[in-house]
Amino acid sequence: MLAFLDTYGLMLLIGSWPNGPIGGFAGTLILAGLGILGAFPMGLSVPVRATDHDHFLGLLSIAHLDRHRNPALFHRSCSHHYL
Repeated sequence: MLAFLDTYGLMLLIGSWPNGPIGGFAGTLILAGLGILGAFPMGLSVPVRATDHDHFLGLLSIAHLDRHRNPALFHRSCSHHYL
């Protein structure tokens, strides 16, 4: 096992990056960073839009927030239409 890690350890961590694709641990860190950078502005924009004066975007944002805050209540209020 140690011989395997000694031979291929760097390849598992960063891949063959300058000459090939990034892989392993470095790729995971890059994807996690991109996910955080993408999710943070979207997570801030939904509550800010809920206070917006634009009627359509405000209602969509409020519906989205209510759906994720009260999933059981939302399911109960929507399911009676199908019974």
